[in-house]
Amino acid sequence: MVSAGQTSGARILIFPLILLIYATSAFASSAYSGDGSRYFPLDHPVYDYLDRLQERGRLTKLNPSLRPYTRLEVLEAVQAQSLDGLRQVEGDWLETIRAECEFEINAASGPDSAQISVITRLEAGGKLANIRPGRNRSSVGAGFGGRFGHFVFDSRFLRAPHLMQLEDTTAHRDPGVQAPLEEGLIRPMEGYLKGDFRLFGGAFSTEFFLGRLARNWSPALTHSLILGSEAQSFDQLALCLRSRHLVFSHLVASLDGMSYRNASDGSFVRARRFFTAHRLDIRVRDHLRFGITETTVYGGQNRGFDLALANPFTSYRLVAIQNKRDHANNTFVSLDGFYNHKERLTFFGQILFDDLLGDDKIQDRWALNLGLNLRDLPGLGLSTAGVKAIYVSSFAYNTFRPYERYLLNGRPLGAPLGNDYWKVYGFLRFFPTSGLDLTAHFARTERGNQRIASPVAPLLDSAGLDFPTPVVERRLEAWLALRWQLFEQAHLEAEGGIFKEKNSNNQPGKNRCRGYASLYLAVYHDFLISF
Repeated sequence: MVSAGQTSGARILIFPLILLIYATSAFASSAYSGDGSRYFPLDHPVYDYLDRLQERGRLTKLNPSLRPYTRLEVLEAVQAQSLDGLRQVEGDWLETIRAECEFEINAASGPDSAQISVITRLEAGGKLANIRPGRNRSSVGAGFGGRFGHFVFDSRFLRAPHLMQLEDTTAHRDPGVQAPLEEGLIRPMEGYLKGDFRLFGGAFSTEFFLGRLARNWSPALTHSLILGSEAQSFDQLALCLRSRHLVFSHLVASLDGMSYRNASDGSFVRARRFFTAHRLDIRVRDHLRFGITETTVYGGQNRGFDLALANPFTSYRLVAIQNKRDHANNTFVSLDGFYNHKERLTFFGQILFDDLLGDDKIQDRWALNLGLNLRDLPGLGLSTAGVKAIYVSSFAYNTFRPYERYLLNGRPLGAPLGNDYWKVYGFLRFFPTSGLDLTAHFARTERGNQRIASPVAPLLDSAGLDFPTPVVERRLEAWLALRWQLFEQAHLEAEGGIFKEKNSNNQPGKNRCRGYASLYLAVYHDFLISF
């Protein structure tokens, strides 16, 4: 009979063995690198154009569920895009994206094989005017990156105080978690080293990644149920295996620590926190894709990495079943899909099952996200319309142990508003020119319908606990937004609207109705240094 310890040890040995096999075959099989280009960070302006094209059913060669993209994969998708039925505005966007990608790819293929070309980027943005609370955006930063042989390096330093705003106590309503403090002058930052190698004559490839980066794993993009736009970058060791129809991604990450209240004496305890995730993407056709994701957050005072979770080919749920003490209710599985019909109508969806162990302290939770986009509505000319609906049940992503919750510096790794809410969102976008678009937005949100006073309410009388009472918050918002590309390396964003709230910020009877407006200017410039 094989003991549980022996089984766990065997699982632990699988991961380094697989790495060794792939690394050996990678160096032995080909003298050419796989994808020797850097990632576009998720807040790069190129995504403004990619979003608009993908909303309109274009660039289906790009997997909408696996961002960020590298320069090379974006360029290949642009080159593969059919010109049949393409509008002039869309053609202009494709040329802008092509120029952005080729700038780096051409620089990396210098005449001297030992040449090192470093691409440096300066960027800055700031509010010109703002009368909307909590939307004070300003940033300034610099970055550099390039390629040396098989390896790509990148780093980016950004001073952006608005990214460090506390979201936890408002978005998750948990007074047992202490507000994170901004650490250092420059925060957040991104940087990494990655090697990408072709395998078996180019039929497969593998990427090894070490560094800090933000990721988005969902076709829902900004309204994703996991790793959406709200999450920041985090330190990670990642492995990606690619074939024509399958992409397997695995990462082991260290999250920023969390200070939480100790129930025994009321003092705050500092906990180390870790995040492990793996995902399988299935490409049936470019216009039809599916994905499955499994993730877990774990940690605690003086905790370290769990080697059993470093195995990319094990199930985190099985690990948790064998070790309920350390992994009680912090694992979930997400299924998502994407279908594009004749490059005009796009359907996407995502469903998430949380707390699969069924612990009595917290019942199983779930979340659902559905949406569709349609281009060029009849009678509206050059336009795109979209609608999304999202529902997240009470205390999804949360457990009775704060350090296991899906938070990153107070921002959710999960759904944008945390848990226990539903939201309906719609937009209608017009394109007078390729450098100008106008968008009307509408959103209706309700939170608190099923809120429970405490995660352990089924077992304890929670009346005396310091958790919020079940108050239903309602928000109705409508706004107009404009994006204007002033010239190649600068754009202007403006928005104005009105919102109406009931029981605002979880305070009974506090109602608000307010208008707002803001104006934001971003400038950026890339230049090349070779030696």
